[in-house]
Amino acid sequence: MDKKVLNKLKGGLVVSSQAPDESPLCTPVVLGAMAVAAAEAGAQGLRLNSPAVVSWVRRRTKAPIIGIYKDYGYEVYITPTFSHAAKIARAGADIIAVDATFRRKDLKQFIDRIHGELGVLVAADVSTLDEGEWAYECGADMAGSTLSGYVGTKKPPTEPDLKLVAALAKLKAGPVMAEGRYATPEQVKQALKAGAHCVCVGTAITRPDVLTRAFLP
Repeated sequence: MDKKVLNKLKGGLVVSSQAPDESPLCTPVVLGAMAVAAAEAGAQGLRLNSPAVVSWVRRRTKAPIIGIYKDYGYEVYITPTFSHAAKIARAGADIIAVDATFRRKDLKQFIDRIHGELGVLVAADVSTLDEGEWAYECGADMAGSTLSGYVGTKKPPTEPDLKLVAALAKLKAGPVMAEGRYATPEQVKQALKAGAHCVCVGTAITRPDVLTRAFLP
């Protein structure tokens, strides 16, 4: 495993290029082109879903890729099984992101297997400080606030969870990626000031459908 890839993300922007299956954006060419364009514009990393998109982008950029494989047939749908992780690794991801909430009971064994058999780093998507601390203890190389507000039945808030980012950073257990509802450059700066290693932005950059609806009269 090459942990130097984490240094490449330090203090920078990670752009997530994803879209729902039913969206016209959801093709490797479209999502991949947006990702490569973001890297060429200065993004220090990319977060991509599915082996097809990861593979398309890997052939066109050396930018660090955080790969995931969403499968809604599972309760834990962000890279739910080792088979999903292996396909993302073979496609060229440098880091594999996994749901690391308490819903995943075998987190340590899962991370150990990804490290040992695939030789890639693991980013833990968490929703709370306790989950983040547990993820680091289980061997995660990085933790992200990705799932804050998305676990449970309550409607997600509109603002990013800067408090969780700051609390994770205070653990000093590993790098923290701020992710989830970051929509402005000012929010990115706030996250970095709160201790984030890097900040991931998706919708505000790579979802023209969502942005268009916001402009409608």
